[in-house]
Amino acid sequence: MIHPAGYLSSVSYSWEPRLSLQWLGNMSLIKDIISIPPPPAADGGDPAFLVDLVIPRQLQRSFLGCGLQHQSKLVVQQMLVLLLAVFQKLEALAANIQDKGCFAKVAQLLRKRLPDVQLLLALLQTHSSSLHGVSSEPAHESASCTAHCLLWENTIRLLHRYYRHLPETVLATGFSLTKLVPSAPAISIHMHLPPLFALLTAAAKAGHYTLQSITGTSTNGINVRQLLICTPTICICV
Repeated sequence: MIHPAGYLSSVSYSWEPRLSLQWLGNMSLIKDIISIPPPPAADGGDPAFLVDLVIPRQLQRSFLGCGLQHQSKLVVQQMLVLLLAVFQKLEALAANIQDKGCFAKVAQLLRKRLPDVQLLLALLQTHSSSLHGVSSEPAHESASCTAHCLLWENTIRLLHRYYRHLPETVLATGFSLTKLVPSAPAISIHMHLPPLFALLTAAAKAGHYTLQSITGTSTNGINVRQLLICTPTICICV
């Protein structure tokens, strides 16, 4: 088994986020190393050792945050993919840990290493607004629109993981998803419903919202499914 932190301690990488083939290649390799399945039996292990399997200690919180705030969309996308791999590794590790107390300690250590969730919320707002500013060209003809859509979708996927595994980090911000959904561009709502619904479902399980599924028939006879996002004071239909 390759221990990610052990491997990274033996190599010399430039960690500063930058738009270069070498940096992108290094991050892709690190993502692949993190994605290596965890040991089949992890119960009783040292939480500090286990969290290093999920996210190597060399991936400093400041480094991850800088990557999410980089001016290059490609660098930001690479960082989102890397962080999604971290949560996928956490989920794989969870399947091998029966001791809930041990897993809770791993999750809390992980929380201290991950970038502030406020950075993800800022990304959502930025790329949602950017999509509204894209020209009226069809989506499949606009490279800029496609790039923003991919960033928006992966940010939604990552925020879903925060809600699922570290809900307190999102709840503490006081951010309301009812602000996000109306501002979400129509192109993303129609093209990327699965990750958005997954995020809303995770938020509901965290006790942040109540979701109601409604099915019916549209004016042209097509069956439709709508989702009500309900808080104590407001309901929004998507």
